[in-house]
Amino acid sequence: MSQNQIYQLVETLKSTVKSLNLESTSQLHRDVEAISHNLINPNFRIAVFGPFNHGKSTLVNALLGNKTLPIDLIPTTGAAITVKYGDELETKINFVDGKQIQRSGTDILKEFAILDDDRRMRNDVLSVEVLSPHPFLKTGVEFLDLPGTNDREEQNALVKEQLLSADLVVQLLDARKLMTLEERENLRDWLLDRGIETVVFVANFLNLLEPEEQKQVQSRLRFVAESFRSQLPPGFSNLYRVDALPALRARLKGDVSAANTSGLVAFEAALQNIAATLKKDVETVSSPRIELIASQVQQNLKAKITPLLKDVKEFDDKNKAKNDIKIKAETLINKGFAQSLSELRNWLNLNSLLKQYQSDAATELAQNNFQYWEKNNLKRDFDKLKTDLEKWLEQAYDFFKQQQPESLSISFPTHPELEIPPPPDNYTGDAGAYAAAGGLGWLLGGPIGAAVGGGIAYLLDKGLQEDGENSAESYTNKIARSCIDAVDEYFLKLSREGLSVLDEYERKADKIIKFIPLNQDNLEIAAKRKELKQWHNSLNSLNQELEQALGISISSEYKIVIEETNYQTNQQQTTVNSKSKSQSKTVYSYSGKGVKEDVGTYKSPPKQQTYKQQNPKQATPKKENVEKKFTDWEIDEEIAQMKSEMNSPGFKYSEYKNNNQNNQNNKKSNTTKSNSNKDKITRAYNILGLKPDASPEKIKQAYKKLVKKWHPDLFANQPQELVKAQEKIRLINEAYGVLSEE
Repeated sequence: MSQNQIYQLVETLKSTVKSLNLESTSQLHRDVEAISHNLINPNFRIAVFGPFNHGKSTLVNALLGNKTLPIDLIPTTGAAITVKYGDELETKINFVDGKQIQRSGTDILKEFAILDDDRRMRNDVLSVEVLSPHPFLKTGVEFLDLPGTNDREEQNALVKEQLLSADLVVQLLDARKLMTLEERENLRDWLLDRGIETVVFVANFLNLLEPEEQKQVQSRLRFVAESFRSQLPPGFSNLYRVDALPALRARLKGDVSAANTSGLVAFEAALQNIAATLKKDVETVSSPRIELIASQVQQNLKAKITPLLKDVKEFDDKNKAKNDIKIKAETLINKGFAQSLSELRNWLNLNSLLKQYQSDAATELAQNNFQYWEKNNLKRDFDKLKTDLEKWLEQAYDFFKQQQPESLSISFPTHPELEIPPPPDNYTGDAGAYAAAGGLGWLLGGPIGAAVGGGIAYLLDKGLQEDGENSAESYTNKIARSCIDAVDEYFLKLSREGLSVLDEYERKADKIIKFIPLNQDNLEIAAKRKELKQWHNSLNSLNQELEQALGISISSEYKIVIEETNYQTNQQQTTVNSKSKSQSKTVYSYSGKGVKEDVGTYKSPPKQQTYKQQNPKQATPKKENVEKKFTDWEIDEEIAQMKSEMNSPGFKYSEYKNNNQNNQNNKKSNTTKSNSNKDKITRAYNILGLKPDASPEKIKQAYKKLVKKWHPDLFANQPQELVKAQEKIRLINEAYGVLSEE
């Protein structure tokens, strides 16, 4: 790992812990500070670790060749003392308030680095440093003399914190006692379980044992050392013997032979080589510790994310369920609108108008009843088709509130004007006289009107062929032809005007039948979503730094994916077919009175897509999974109501409107219930085990309780009980349905 990556990882760990608002005295906070110090400390730190009175300070002095640390401190060392290189022997005391005392020598340690009369550490001392001109320290090595670990919890906490900042831990053992169970637990709890694997064991006081006893103890020591997973450079042992006090005396006297006999020389050489090797291999020292500490930080972040993610997901799922209902409504409304639009467009087709109404319209015109016929036949049929079409837009507005729909306004042409041809010279009938005297009044009743009406039917049946005879009969047919031409002109205008208006109406409808999903959070969810994003970003940043700096693979447990809800995409996929309305526009040519020709119909067939969906086989749900079904069932009443309405036959707008718009001015007054309805209601209350005055909430709770009890999934492997449960559920559902309507 590069130095920049180390610094970046340190900053990420520290900032993340800070954002977690952990107490500064918490173990994780102190561990992060310690591991951060280890990563940025340029020196190779060797910590001497062990219980009180095991000779830790004596061993450090022996390694340095002088009494750098006083070994006669009474009661004992109460602070972590760092020994690093300096031009001369001096001591620095750093206080919590930022002050510092610097004195030559180490006498000041007796005042600030020992336990008080109650064997407590001083609370005002932050750190203690001793500077020494020893050559080994000049190579970038520093020693850390730690307080003993078998006294008070404060000392234990300090030791735990400081161990993470060390590159190599020297575990000092008392050969006279060997390792107690507590010491082994400390090794496991404080070292291995925290990623500290660069550990060597040093047995002290072995010289105080008899030779035979020394052999037995050394055998047991080897077992302890071999059972510990030390990660040291190849060729180095993790177990050494150093008689600390004889070694110190030998160094002070310059007795090389005695120093060698004490085991100091061999240990010193190994220590120098291990330090030189591990200084070049930082990952061996730091990576295991960082992974474990970072894992704890990841766990804390996950603990923050999980409940927030649950709440946000529940909100999103509920919101999505609402949107899905409206998407389904959009599909159904589009489908219904397209059908009604097609029916009205077909009705306005000129050929359709002529086929349905030409004969009757011409006859009524001949009998001067056209206005009455138009109102009670033609306009009545149009109004029905218009109402069927408009209801879909009204329903769309109630669902989506996009744009207030306008009423479809198609103006009917003025009444047909009849041009009566002059009678032939040899015509002796009364038609001409009546026409001259009373206009169309001559056609009201009488044999002439009947003759013209019959002529209309005759001409339409013949296909409007010209009659060359100049006779009374042909004259009547000419009048009939004039009636036909007049209504044909009327229907042509109606068709052209109506289809043009209908095309524009369809374009406007696209803006009304349009659901735009909105994910509007309430204040609580908005705050949770924001907090969730912050914690999620922190976790992702930490994961990324760990991958880049250490090259480790992040556990899937901490690769939390938060899906962005895209309702617009869902809507487009759901409505891909609903928008392909059947477009049918007829082109007409008018070639003179009495001749109408449909020259073509343009149709844009909808694109058809086939979707194959395989329904996976579902295993019989376990009893504990039944509860989850009620989470889905307990969607709020608006969704349940919308589902009910859209699943009902015909998807009646009026029914939906009545069910969802309470307290309307046009709300129908309640009628007195029949005895039959009262009996149903009473029976429903009895089935649910409720009193007649039970509140809606109690009804709902009773229903839930009974369905949970008799859910068929609970009896999947009990055929007889399953039949009974199905019947119970049927009765329970019927009862709940009756009381829900009530």
